[in-house]
Amino acid sequence: MNEERVVAFIDIGTNSARLLVASIDENGAYHLRTKTKERTRLGEGEYAAGRIQYRAIKRLMRILKQFMEICRNLGASEVRAVATSAMRDAGNAQEIMDCISAECDLTIRIISGMEEARLIHRGVSTDINLGNDQALFIDIGGGSTELIVGDQYTYAILESMQLGAIRVTNQFLAPRYTRAVSQKWQVKMMTHIMEVASPSITRVSAYSFTRSIGSSGTVTNLAEVCTRLYHAEETRGLPDGSWKRQVLLLADLEKLYPYMCSLTLKKRRKILGLNRDRAEIILAGSAILLVVMRTLKILEIEINDRDLLYGMLMDYLAEMPGTPQFEQMPVKWEDILQLGRYWHLEEKHARDISRMSLALFDSAKECGLHNYGTWE
Repeated sequence: MNEERVVAFIDIGTNSARLLVASIDENGAYHLRTKTKERTRLGEGEYAAGRIQYRAIKRLMRILKQFMEICRNLGASEVRAVATSAMRDAGNAQEIMDCISAECDLTIRIISGMEEARLIHRGVSTDINLGNDQALFIDIGGGSTELIVGDQYTYAILESMQLGAIRVTNQFLAPRYTRAVSQKWQVKMMTHIMEVASPSITRVSAYSFTRSIGSSGTVTNLAEVCTRLYHAEETRGLPDGSWKRQVLLLADLEKLYPYMCSLTLKKRRKILGLNRDRAEIILAGSAILLVVMRTLKILEIEINDRDLLYGMLMDYLAEMPGTPQFEQMPVKWEDILQLGRYWHLEEKHARDISRMSLALFDSAKECGLHNYGTWE
């Protein structure tokens, strides 16, 4: 019987803290035990003051204590934790990290924007089959936005911009987010986003990509809202939850953004499909995505719910020789091997059967028993 270890991964972001706990066999097969998210809003007031505020620190400490209790209950032998934009920018980051270490017995690693982008690519790319294609990966967080151009295993460019849903809301909409946003303030916000994003977008545009993939809560929630408002007929009669379309169209976002700006916060919270906790910051997040899609002439983006946490898990597995992640297998084979190893497949026997089956297929063709080709 394979030995199993339980490993936990924590991502402390600007808007939320998230936990993923996985059981991992010695052969690399893994099973997700739990995944949870709690709202921290570390960025509230920070970008003006340069420090994470006391109330946000208290929220974070309470959440991390809950996370560590979950880890203990599930028998986690190792916890890997990273912090991103809010902690990168905070003047009191070291003070907070010392407090977390003392009260939660947890060591936090503050990662750079480039490392955040790399982990996002690592997490999302493991869930899609790119083949030989290159894709643009877009992730809009609370404090930063990451753009990555890469293929299945490697990246050509990593960009991290100081543009996030909370950061831009604090700069241009607070406390106006409770009211409708005038055209004047929309222009001011868009102009700022363009100025900050322009260098990164220019560098990204030098690389070719055939697909665009969006992750993070902002993108996935916008996709849900657009589906419910503009494509309800496509999901009518389907089981609950089937509103989730796989793409977000620029044409839909162009309609949704001014509509949301015309509403007060109270009315925005009533938009079908919009996460109530995201209503305060969704305008800034939408504006960032609009700028990226317009400037790079992206007509649609595919939606993916993988993220930095999965990137941390994939990095962990890639450290284990013999795993699909270590060997950089194609996604389809990686999924098959992961499933087989999870159920303790007799791998040597299965590989022998596979090899013999292919040999029989080829020899039968040579004898004229069929005329099937490589695809079959």
